[in-house]
Amino acid sequence: MTSLQGLIRHHGLTEIEDAILAAVRSAVVLYLGEPHPGTGEGRIGGLPDLPASLDWPLNGKDEALTFLLQLNLRDVPHFAGNPLPQRGMLYVFLGLDEPASDVEHRLLLYTGDEGLSPRPLPDVPPANETYADLPPHGLVTVLASDLPRWTSHAYEALTENLSTDEQEAYDALCESLRAGQGGHREELGQLFGHVTGIGHPAEEDAFVVRDVNPAWLYDDRKRDTLDMTGADTWRNLLRLDSVRALDLTFWDAGYLHFLIRERDLEALNFGEAYAAIETS
Repeated sequence: MTSLQGLIRHHGLTEIEDAILAAVRSAVVLYLGEPHPGTGEGRIGGLPDLPASLDWPLNGKDEALTFLLQLNLRDVPHFAGNPLPQRGMLYVFLGLDEPASDVEHRLLLYTGDEGLSPRPLPDVPPANETYADLPPHGLVTVLASDLPRWTSHAYEALTENLSTDEQEAYDALCESLRAGQGGHREELGQLFGHVTGIGHPAEEDAFVVRDVNPAWLYDDRKRDTLDMTGADTWRNLLRLDSVRALDLTFWDAGYLHFLIRERDLEALNFGEAYAAIETS
């Protein structure tokens, strides 16, 4: 926290130092590791390493979802409040990403003792081939302090009374906080930390779709009648960025993120998570 306090003073934000420090959340930043990681290692792309008891996830049309990422939980740095087990694997599979909201997906958590082995695609039609040929690379995980950025309830609360110069200083502070922590590696995304959105708070979309009525997602008149404080129960689980080195692009160089209710995260229930692509 000392280094953050120094950055706050460097950027001339001492008047809101307490508010900034109160807004800090722990996050695990994911960086691109070496190509062709071994079996059971965290990776993006390639084939998943699955236990025999875990089936490749299919959608309701019996189409195979696309494997995106597996995170070995032993590589997640320890921090107070980390809800994930210290061993096991979290798998991310993606289906059709059109439209960009409420994207078809499956998050699988495995914490058993079976051996893992690479699993080829099942002999069924794919749900989405867009991300099927990503070259496999390992993951590097770095524990970081995360501040509200971009559009979210937390960002609006922290910056609503700032002048234009102060808001620019705060945005520069966020960039300074993140700079250099991954060395020269390319950032892949982030586990936990704050929700981010482009243009509007993304946690509101998750709240509307999962807790109110999916048909209201694009109905501004209906949304205006809602008490959006319920959106504050939604947390960032995982964000995956477009990555030039992998030729990975989510729509117009946007990012894919997975939001989850706080209570579901504590219970390790990933079946109600909300996935969407944010892009300009």
